[in-house]
Amino acid sequence: MQTMSYKQITINDIAKRIGVSKTTVSRYLNGKFEYMSQDTKKRIEEAIAETGYRPNRLANSLKTDKSDLIGVVMSNIMANQTPQLLGSICSTCTKHGKKIVVVNSEKNPEKEKQLAQDLIDQRVDGLLVISGYNSEFYQELDRDELPVVLADRVPKNVDMDSVAINHKESTYRVVSHLLDEGYQRIVVFSRPHKNPYNTPAIRVAAAEKACRDRFGNDACCVKVVVSSDADNTNSPDFDETMAQLVRFYEESFETPTAIFVAEA
Repeated sequence: MQTMSYKQITINDIAKRIGVSKTTVSRYLNGKFEYMSQDTKKRIEEAIAETGYRPNRLANSLKTDKSDLIGVVMSNIMANQTPQLLGSICSTCTKHGKKIVVVNSEKNPEKEKQLAQDLIDQRVDGLLVISGYNSEFYQELDRDELPVVLADRVPKNVDMDSVAINHKESTYRVVSHLLDEGYQRIVVFSRPHKNPYNTPAIRVAAAEKACRDRFGNDACCVKVVVSSDADNTNSPDFDETMAQLVRFYEESFETPTAIFVAEA
């Protein structure tokens, strides 16, 4: 028997192929096997296997109002934690019969809103947002009954479902421990950021607070902002960063100094 291209196969083709109604095939696809005999069920199953038929996801979503798609909005897909994060998201969604569609705003809030709207136009069942931008926009979507969950970067005073590590508390405890160990100066390295709710910004603020709570001010907390090109060994920024590290090391013989890196 000749196999047809699945791209050309419709539910009507399956029905005609084995001599049953379109409704019967539809019931099979929706798992309503109680409405058909075992023989009919087997014949439909064989016809689908032979033709390579795949249900039209868009048509099904229009009918059931569910697409089984989860939109993942990221502000920086190049971040170090992205592979592990996306791997976990994919694994969890697969277990629950869902697939993900990932978009990357490249730290552009306006672009991010447009990408999120594109996902909504694809009839995603919900959004998982990892950015820290556009909190009011996402709150409005959430109120309009599109499930939205914020992950990793959660702005203050946002009443939405969220999943995040408590970077504030963990950083505060780490810096407090360093001060307990006798370090008199904490040098905090970070990169420039526009978003005050991203992880490095939260860590820097927590380090400063730990110093203020210990000494009444944050004078012992020295912030060093390195450029995005500082990782390039051929860049002047790399040389400048290394020179600062050497200087802090030499000064640490007189002023015990610990270095805290807010962002890898």
